[in-house]
Amino acid sequence: MNLVTAKEIYRVLENNTKYQQRMIVCFREVEDIDQFDAKIKSKFIDTNEETEKLFHDTKTAIRNALSTENILTYRVKWNDTSSRKIYMDKFKQELTDAIKRQIDYHLAGLINTEQNIPMDENMSQVPSRSKDILYDEILEHAVQCKMLNERYCPRQDILKKVTVGFLIC
Repeated sequence: MNLVTAKEIYRVLENNTKYQQRMIVCFREVEDIDQFDAKIKSKFIDTNEETEKLFHDTKTAIRNALSTENILTYRVKWNDTSSRKIYMDKFKQELTDAIKRQIDYHLAGLINTEQNIPMDENMSQVPSRSKDILYDEILEHAVQCKMLNERYCPRQDILKKVTVGFLIC
């Protein structure tokens, strides 16, 4: 991790105190990293002492600033294919769930704001937020994605008929 990355993380953490539920952090510990050759190992770890301290301090700041539901932590044996597959499946599912929770949180906030009843995560009234063009754009995109996902229905039966039709020809 370099200083620019750390500064960006601290900026996002500060922004997250003003506007909650906008950040998810994933930590991964590779348990068998000592078994990697030097070239591969360098992709997973920073060996510089100063960088390691900066990384540790940043991780501490993240853990102090975010709720545990928005911090995903994993341990994986990278050389073990089954361990890596379990990690990847769990990571995908938990990250998807965390993103959905944040979208639902902001959708509920949007609905309550439109009804002039801004709420926080405990469903308590809070002051309404000022206009944030980027946030509104992202939220609109999230709403569209959620609606499309709800309307999606697989067409396996149609695909099967088409496939059979082509095979007969």
